[in-house]
Amino acid sequence: MINEKDRSIIGKEAANKGIANEHIALGILMHRYNASKVDLPSSKYDIIIELKKNDYIRIQSKASDKSISFLGNVRAGKANKGSSNLKYSYRYNVEHCDIIMGVKTSINKKGVLEKVDLYFVPTLYIETLKQNSISYGRIESFKNNWNILENSKDFNYVKKFLIKNN
Repeated sequence: MINEKDRSIIGKEAANKGIANEHIALGILMHRYNASKVDLPSSKYDIIIELKKNDYIRIQSKASDKSISFLGNVRAGKANKGSSNLKYSYRYNVEHCDIIMGVKTSINKKGVLEKVDLYFVPTLYIETLKQNSISYGRIESFKNNWNILENSKDFNYVKKFLIKNN
């Protein structure tokens, strides 16, 4: 069992990594789209991009090395707001956001960013799954796939894509 002091340190490090990866991903997205960080504390998404006039994609950013969690209001398996009760968590769906974006970074021992991969998982896809997370290995075809991002709200596109990837 991890003590409270160590858990606090781990939580702070995870929060810092998440925010850093969110900013890295935003920078990448800004090279292709009109994109912005959402600075609303109770928002269920972190980034918004404009595809064309009055068409926006809402993105929830998740930093992780091995898998993407589909749960919100939790960090490292513990509900936010100081509670360990996971009843305060929620599973993302299309009402919350359009994409859960896994941000996988590789940083060398000198602290230099070597590689960034973005995994775009439509919430339309997530709603078809029973689990609360998915490993990157199962969704390699989602990696840096701009077509998935741009068509994430198109049920027919996502449905055709999912048939190929299941």
